Amino acid sequence: MSNLKIYTTKSSHLKTTSFYPRNYDPVYLFVKDNLKNYFELKDYLIDEVKGGSTPPNFMFFNEYENDKIPFVKTSAISRDFININDLHYIHPEFHKKKIKRSITKPYDVVYSMTGKFMGKAALCPNTIRELNMSQNSVVLKTKSPLHSAFLTIFLNSEINRKQIFGLYSITKQKYLNQGKIAKLRILDLKRSYEKDLLDYLDGIKIYYESISNIKIYISEFNKIFKLPVDTFYKKTSFMTKPNVLDYKILTAQYYRNDVNISSLLNESDEKLINLDIKKGTEIGSKNYLFEGIPFIKTSNFLNFGVEYEPNYYCSYAIYNEVEQDLHTGDLIFTKDGKIGEVSILEESAKIVISGGIVRVRPQNDDQRYFLFLLLSSDYGKICFNKWTVIASTMAHLRKDFYNDFRFINFEKKYIDNLITKTKKAFADKKEAYLKIELSKKSILSKLYRIINVN
Repeated sequence: MSNLKIYTTKSSHLKTTSFYPRNYDPVYLFVKDNLKNYFELKDYLIDEVKGGSTPPNFMFFNEYENDKIPFVKTSAISRDFININDLHYIHPEFHKKKIKRSITKPYDVVYSMTGKFMGKAALCPNTIRELNMSQNSVVLKTKSPLHSAFLTIFLNSEINRKQIFGLYSITKQKYLNQGKIAKLRILDLKRSYEKDLLDYLDGIKIYYESISNIKIYISEFNKIFKLPVDTFYKKTSFMTKPNVLDYKILTAQYYRNDVNISSLLNESDEKLINLDIKKGTEIGSKNYLFEGIPFIKTSNFLNFGVEYEPNYYCSYAIYNEVEQDLHTGDLIFTKDGKIGEVSILEESAKIVISGGIVRVRPQNDDQRYFLFLLLSSDYGKICFNKWTVIASTMAHLRKDFYNDFRFINFEKKYIDNLITKTKKAFADKKEAYLKIELSKKSILSKLYRIINVN
């Protein structure tokens, strides 16, 4: 995962405050020297850099309760995006009183400052009125959405990654404190960037609206079942007859009878096992790189897609060796750890998926979006939960799930419209993502030229 690097440095560069070799890396020193005459990050802000705080456990709500405030942990912060499917929810009083300092509104910048997620910036979604965050992140409030967009793009850039390479501290993990964040050097925001920044903001707006629409369509799909899934996830006691116990599986959720899905099924319903299914591959941490082909772990599911700028990558040789046969349009879902995350590969299939992920290849578009809705629905959640067991301290999905999970036959009039709308939302999401990437590349190419010339 780490390469041995050998280089020399001038004795005049050595400082007694730090003997970390990374502080004297020629690339870091080059970037540091080229940025020294530019603005500090605090010059772009209308308020101080402020971090959040994690509430006590009893202040957290579940997703189904009302009057809740979205709460962001660092795992939900990707480059440019907040993972809407990885939000937690806290009591509004704690949000308004105890951590009022870090109340975050649309187009504020959320920046992670700790651990493996350190150094990732994302705009607060336009679809969320207010959110808050843990002590491992900060909120950056700028003069305008245009400034926020520029700041987000720069903070996620290779230039800034090299800048923070020599600045962070190490206690138990990597840590970039608020003072150092405020003093990060930022290149000038030029008027010539305005069109690209407006395109970036428009892409972000459409992207989050598409995610919101997909969640709405999943909710509409749930109304067909009328399954009380919210009660299913609450702790409760129940009784079952001894003769239904199966020695192969003794997890309590397998025998839950308060939410009955068997009445929805027919023997003629097609089984998931009949589709083209393939499990991912573990490549070993020694093969992790920091550039190359994105290596997607279960933590890299992002807004019904995958994170194309993850923490780890792999070589083209590994990519060719594992031969995972991934195509754009394939469905993938998590089978280990946080089980039941579902995504469609829409932007690109040039990735490698880990062993905790399963790839399913639908036969056509209708089946693709119907299966996505089915796996993401309350029915899917209950099926995932039913076949989950704990082994070696981690949750795993038993292989019986594939044979047990069936495509429920609905009257076409109920689902055709939802399939059409879901397909459109995914198309909008893909178009928005590509627009974001294009505007980022345009701005970054200009920034790289500036720093190379100077």
